Amino acid sequence: MLDEIVVTGAEFIDAWAAHERDAARLALAARRLEFCGDWAHDGSLSMTAWLRHHCRMSNRDAAVLVHRGRFLDKFVSCRPVKSTRCARSPHQLSKR
Repeated sequence: MLDEIVVTGAEFIDAWAAHERDAARLALAARRLEFCGDWAHDGSLSMTAWLRHHCRMSNRDAAVLVHRGRFLDKFVSCRPVKSTRCARSPHQLSKR
């Protein structure tokens, strides 16, 4: 673990960029889960509630993640990865 600590500005910038890409992937995964409805199988009333319970997130963090996923899904050009679970995004389906 200590060997992975960044020591230069360039390493920090690279690590931050990787962190942002991973955060975007997680936000889009949360959006896909929200759209597919798998979160409701245990009786959760919302995606945010599911994240709070199963991922031990604060209400604020869960709401930010859901909001970010909706934003990234809406703006297709911002999406870094494609989902393998749902063939089309919720935004693309609503345009049919």
